Amino acid sequence: MSDDTLVAGGGGCLAAAAIFWPVDRVSSAIFTRDARPQDVLSTRLEYRRDSGSGPLMTAWF
Repeated sequence: MSDDTLVAGGGGCLAAAAIFWPVDRVSSAIFTRDARPQDVLSTRLEYRRDSGSGPLMTAWF
């Protein structure tokens, strides 16, 4: 492993450098509610929350 793949993390520990995203933190949360009142009927309600510590995903849309 080369020296540029490790960066100083919190508490003086070493952490891996960002590989795919040019920001420090990326998170995503999904909540899905699936209701099936009958065998042939399915209703879904979904909520999604994506976030990052910098402008990351806004350029894609």
